Amino acid sequence: SSAPIGTGAVTWNDRFFIKESNGNIGINTTSPSTLLDINGSGTNGTVTSMITIRNSNVNYTNTGLGTAIDFVHYNMSGNSFTGGRIVSINEANFTNGTANNDVGLAFYTMADAVNTERLRITNAGSVGIGTTSPARLFQLSSTGPTIMFNDTDDGVNNKTWEITANVGELRFDASDDALTLGTPWLRVFRNDTTASKI
Repeated sequence: SSAPIGTGAVTWNDRFFIKESNGNIGINTTSPSTLLDINGSGTNGTVTSMITIRNSNVNYTNTGLGTAIDFVHYNMSGNSFTGGRIVSINEANFTNGTANNDVGLAFYTMADAVNTERLRITNAGSVGIGTTSPARLFQLSSTGPTIMFNDTDDGVNNKTWEITANVGELRFDASDDALTLGTPWLRVFRNDTTASKI
């Protein structure tokens, strides 16, 4: 059945509901608590698909193409902009079969009005930060990449450890709560594939 959408509540067979007081939309619920509230019932031990986003363009098959969820924001002038996105991205040219249907996930954020891919999960499950093609299970790529460990159970100025790769050196540091580095407790230098520590 169908009904015109006006100022009152609208219901289609108790499956699609628009709440009169706030315009919230409910699918399979007549009491939506957010702008879009989807209610589904799955089987124990299984994952239930709640939303499907489909790109049916059969020519949309080349590497680097895909389907995205965009997060749109507005500035004080009322202009809209995409402030971030998640892309289901082709990592191989698709064929008529399934052997090359390789798809990863790419996560974008915006800085200085530019959307940039920050994190990639490849079709093989490898995770890359700062790279779209991680060569290992986890790869961090940047200028002087640093990993910080913060032990919240420890005391003042005793929580933070850092590992930094920079210009042929891998450095292990302890820093205080203001992230001021002390004297490195271990430094490893390399010459091509040969490494030595001091």
